[in-house]
Amino acid sequence: MELRKNSIRHYEAVMDECVTLEQSAEMIVPDSCPDIASIVDTAGVACLKDKVLYADRLELSGVCKAGILYSPEGGGGSYEEDEEYGSGAPVRADGSLRKMDVNIPFEKTFEAALEGTPMAVVSVRVLSAESRLVNPRKVQVSLTLMLEIKVYTTRMLELTDDVLCGEDMVKTPCEVLKSAENAWLLTAIQDKAVTVTEEMEVQASRPAIGEILKADVRLAAGEMKAIGAKAVFKGMAFIRLLYTAAGAPEKACAMEQEFPFSQIIELDGADDASMLEASLQLTGLDLDFLPGGESRKLSVALYVDVTLMAYSDRRVETVCDLYGLGVRLKPEMTPLTLRCIGERAARRQNIRESIEVGEDIAGVIDATAWLGPMMNQDGGLGCECVIKALYQTEAGMYAQTVRTVYIACPAEGGLEEMAPNAVRAELVAEVTTASMSGGLEVRFAVDFHMTRMCERKLLSVTGVTVEPDDGEKETVKGPSAVLRRCRAGETLWDIAKRYGSTRRELAACNKLETMDDVPEGRVLLIPKYGGR
Repeated sequence: MELRKNSIRHYEAVMDECVTLEQSAEMIVPDSCPDIASIVDTAGVACLKDKVLYADRLELSGVCKAGILYSPEGGGGSYEEDEEYGSGAPVRADGSLRKMDVNIPFEKTFEAALEGTPMAVVSVRVLSAESRLVNPRKVQVSLTLMLEIKVYTTRMLELTDDVLCGEDMVKTPCEVLKSAENAWLLTAIQDKAVTVTEEMEVQASRPAIGEILKADVRLAAGEMKAIGAKAVFKGMAFIRLLYTAAGAPEKACAMEQEFPFSQIIELDGADDASMLEASLQLTGLDLDFLPGGESRKLSVALYVDVTLMAYSDRRVETVCDLYGLGVRLKPEMTPLTLRCIGERAARRQNIRESIEVGEDIAGVIDATAWLGPMMNQDGGLGCECVIKALYQTEAGMYAQTVRTVYIACPAEGGLEEMAPNAVRAELVAEVTTASMSGGLEVRFAVDFHMTRMCERKLLSVTGVTVEPDDGEKETVKGPSAVLRRCRAGETLWDIAKRYGSTRRELAACNKLETMDDVPEGRVLLIPKYGGR
């Protein structure tokens, strides 16, 4: 007797973590820059440089490109006390904006036992950024990074397709029972480094660029399709610039532009029916003025790590039981746990937040929103969101307001009971603002993508032995058939196995429409196999 085996290669998650990482650095104001009167804003973009997998750990390293916006000392504007010198002398800001750049490296090691061929999917984002004025020539910068880490390793799903009987089993065949369930399997993961090069141009209705104050980058996946062992991927990069007007450093402007890009990526293990997911991570950003552009054209180079994952929704069938007809067989059973999709949903939450700043504002210059990790709160799921807005006062000074709000995930039908790692929040629209009396109003939208997974249990026959004949012979010929009443929960397989018959014979003798039709309480005629 031989078991015909089938192995399905897939990936299984061995690490799924979301952690925060605190980084800080001190920055000395360059000699070519004026003293700082007040800090207006701090922003940063996280670039992942390396992710290295070893047998016992994952090592990550990168750099956060941070920018400090400040008002320099000068004539006009508001006053702030110098905390370090403590002289009580007022510091007067001149109403313009200046920038200092600082690159803050980060690294993190995750301990794990990694077997097979592991693959890591990593997302690093700036969760918050702030600066503290130590003295007019020194600033301390603090960043909080959010790292979302998933590590997968290869696994083999071992199945038994069928049982092949050898020559010694021709006269004593066996009965085989098969069972099937749906399985959601991750069959392929592939990284590819992508470079997006474009030109960014300031519209004629806007002033030319004097100095770039900060650049925010948001990446989003678009259409994806598997064609055999290849995938066609489309993505979108959104770049938002804050800059001072050429010749007028006291005037700040913001602009946003989107750049589509596409790639063909080899994806061994995928097929036409595969469903694709993507993770996009920024690894570098370069902005340069184009010659002859009169400060209106920039060359943009984005370096992006694209990780594609191919999933297959398969019907998995395996031999779950067997018994011999005329010979005693002992199957070896191995339990299998299969994961399948129970429900998927995407729900949008439109956010409208009023922020009071205690004074009327002349206009909002820039506004951003940063989403934090998913969490359980008040019996439901949601995430914190940090809203930052840069505005100009009626007196012509620049100021910033920061508000942290909790965004609840809309949940109905039991989805509120899902684990945080089964829900993903995504900012899907530009943050818009409007001035109001004593403050401003912020609007944006967040999509929550939810996937509920279910588990299915199967038994698979992974081995079988023929038990030896104990030498006892039946001396009294028994009846050729018996009558038996079906008990609750019994199947035709259970009855046939107990009496050494077959489901086909039981169905034929009792005129059952199918071999799964066993009415409770019905009396069945059970013949011996072959009528013997």
